[in-house]
Amino acid sequence: MKRSEIDFSQIPQITWILQIIRLNLRETLIRYMNILNTRIIINYLARAIGPVLNYPTYYSFCFLVFFPTLKKLSCRFYKETFFMNTTPVFEVGNIIKDYIQYQSHYLSYHKKKNDAEKEYNKLLVISGGEDKNFTLREAEMIYMAYREMLINEEQSKIAETRFIEAEEKLKEIGRILFHASITAEISIPQVNGTPYHTKQVMVTYQNGEVVVR
Repeated sequence: MKRSEIDFSQIPQITWILQIIRLNLRETLIRYMNILNTRIIINYLARAIGPVLNYPTYYSFCFLVFFPTLKKLSCRFYKETFFMNTTPVFEVGNIIKDYIQYQSHYLSYHKKKNDAEKEYNKLLVISGGEDKNFTLREAEMIYMAYREMLINEEQSKIAETRFIEAEEKLKEIGRILFHASITAEISIPQVNGTPYHTKQVMVTYQNGEVVVR
């Protein structure tokens, strides 16, 4: 049979591969764009389906290149699709973690903001002399203290907002559980970016308020 007379639709393996490519290429590229280079995939498609390839080369190329790749992608796709609901997701644990974490962040940034504000006011008083003629170094120090105060104030507000959101969610959980206590081990990152540490906490409800200790 001549190369131009080959009916690739009669080859089960190739038909299966082409069907997967045709039906799932868009989703596959979006889902796995960090795994495979899109240009390489397009190049493979052009070379594999091009009319210049004869049957043995075509079959070997598809088997060696497409089959391992599609097998890997298919395994990951079916794992995520059919088994993601069986993976435990501790939503309550995440809310407790957010409560503790953002409360800690709020207190830390609020203290830094107050310290920077004190430093700013102190520099204003002791610098510049009686005529308040600041040197470049004094102006620089005052400006940096002021910026530090504003930055920490902004971070404090963000942390406070997220802390309040987590607190409201914990109150909702308390209503769902009829204000029963919760004991859990929570992994929490430090404010300064050090590795996570695990601590055992208890969430209790007193007069409609949340207490985490």
